[in-house]
Amino acid sequence: MSTEETFGNISLIGRGVPAPGAVRFGQGSISWKKTGGGRSVDVPAGDIETMHYSQVPGGVVVTVRRTGDKDPVKLKGFKGADLVNLKELCQTRYSKSLEKKDVQITGRNWGEVSVTKSSVGFTVDGKESFELNTKDIASVSLATKHEVVMEFHMDDAVKDALVEMSFYVPPSSAEWGAPDWPKDLAEDEIEITGAKNLQDAIVNVANITTDSGTPIAEFESVSLIAPRGKVAIELHASHMRLTGSAADFKISYGALQRVYLLPKPNTAQTYAVLHLDPPIRKGQTFYAFIVAQFNQNEELEIEPALDDDLKRKFPSLEDGVYEGPSGDVFVRLLKAIGGCKLTRQGQFTATEGGAAVKAANKAEVGHLFPLEKSFFYLPKPAVLLHYADVESVEFERHAGPAVATQRTFDVRISMRAGGGGAPPSRPSE
Repeated sequence: MSTEETFGNISLIGRGVPAPGAVRFGQGSISWKKTGGGRSVDVPAGDIETMHYSQVPGGVVVTVRRTGDKDPVKLKGFKGADLVNLKELCQTRYSKSLEKKDVQITGRNWGEVSVTKSSVGFTVDGKESFELNTKDIASVSLATKHEVVMEFHMDDAVKDALVEMSFYVPPSSAEWGAPDWPKDLAEDEIEITGAKNLQDAIVNVANITTDSGTPIAEFESVSLIAPRGKVAIELHASHMRLTGSAADFKISYGALQRVYLLPKPNTAQTYAVLHLDPPIRKGQTFYAFIVAQFNQNEELEIEPALDDDLKRKFPSLEDGVYEGPSGDVFVRLLKAIGGCKLTRQGQFTATEGGAAVKAANKAEVGHLFPLEKSFFYLPKPAVLLHYADVESVEFERHAGPAVATQRTFDVRISMRAGGGGAPPSRPSE
């Protein structure tokens, strides 16, 4: 058996539309990467708790449950013929048996609710009907004595998503019911019903009260190049909010893949770029990159607003204040709160100074940043080209009477299948 096995056309199931990609079963981990780059998931072998598969219309779904309160990873697109190989891989490399788990596809809505640290599940006749991530739950309330209503976080990076769900819990429920209901209550006594028991269980694992309405940090009058506008940016515990006269976006940190801080050559301005997957939508346009522009001559001093719960949740936040150039303070706080990776300019230095060369992509003029692992063209349209996805690079100069005096040339970057991205062209010589 080879050191790794790769399966293509495998989708990661989560909120919104499943993302297509490929999964690799290596010696020490299971890794999934989205087609064209962007989102990726890596599960070390030591974090794997259990593994099971389910046969559903359209293929086989493999679920990898992780230790602690980490989200389970669900991968869809395997074929029935892959099961023998998958079971052998799971047993030999991770010492885990890949068990079959039946799913309920009849549409019945009367069953049992189970609550774990990372999920709320619903089963019918012992077969799983669906499963919800507890981190997506924004609030839990009682609509009536026997009805629990869950509301979910709104996320502008997800086009279509579940926003509300309710459970009716009868007093006779074996798991959650209250056998001695109804009973006479004192004036200050809270009535305990099956719905109340379920509500308390979900609240305990959903950590709903951690994120208050007050942001941890706030940045006023930030200039956006894509999508264009001026916004205020609020950094909360579980999401960030961008509000302005023509924009109002709420973005979960789970959609934030990486943040870039790239100085604009020979000016005091710098780009702060947020790479989102899935992208946000404004009108009919999708934005995988939010490009903000900061003035590095503007100094900021921000003290994060943290209560005791938030201090325990974000131990990486420094004590005291964050101070320095505005763009630098923004990305440092975003990295600490959102848990995303930060990339700065590479070692490349242009002949005219700066970490980028002036270039044109079709009719747009911008800058091409050669980073450590990718090309990044900014500001619009933002194009990220990973070196690992580049198949070839061609340099072109058109013949003609003025060829000797030309100060530009064309660069044609060909990407491997699924690499994506439109190559920038005509950088200055």
